[in-house]
Amino acid sequence: MNGLVTKSLDMFSEMEASDTAVPNEITFTGVLSACRHAGLVEEGRYFFKLMQNKYQIVPKHQTLWMYG
Repeated sequence: MNGLVTKSLDMFSEMEASDTAVPNEITFTGVLSACRHAGLVEEGRYFFKLMQNKYQIVPKHQTLWMYG
């Protein structure tokens, strides 16, 4: 797996663990893009569901097109 993909997923984990930063649709677009480029299908599904279920972010057309 590409080191930048690992770094982006690690950064997301740090963001989620912090009390000051809340992921938004742009954040999830980057995470889903990283998963897509690395072929991490199951991880991508996890983040896609997390985006909707935990953060109540409704994916827009661009997110669906990029991930789908």
